[in-house]
Amino acid sequence: MRVAAIGLTAAVAALVAAAAAAMGAMTSNPASASSIVRIVRMTDGLQFRPARLTVPRGTRVVWKNSGTVAHTITTIRSKAGTKAHAAVPRGVKVWNSGFVAGGGVYARTLRTPGVYRYFCIPHEGAGMIGTIIVR
Repeated sequence: MRVAAIGLTAAVAALVAAAAAAMGAMTSNPASASSIVRIVRMTDGLQFRPARLTVPRGTRVVWKNSGTVAHTITTIRSKAGTKAHAAVPRGVKVWNSGFVAGGGVYARTLRTPGVYRYFCIPHEGAGMIGTIIVR
């Protein structure tokens, strides 16, 4: 019985560690009262899905890496090979998610209306770019 309990304890500890890691990966701006959430998948096919999204102000966008290849969500123009792939509305601070591993997530609440253009640093040349329009 003791061996089974130790195995169960280890399994629970691993599950808690995985959940904590996932929560840590959800770095972003402070929690939002918005109940609107939209998911953008990042794929091993080097795409954001959907690549274009229109949402109301205050929407929480969650980028989920549904594959195994690490990706970034970046709006910093100086990191872009093509400057037009990176933009945020005036007054919004640019961001770089850092690498989001397979199964990981990154989230932001978009409160300022306008056009947000982002890209994946290592896969921009392969066309991994996205646009979100906030109304």
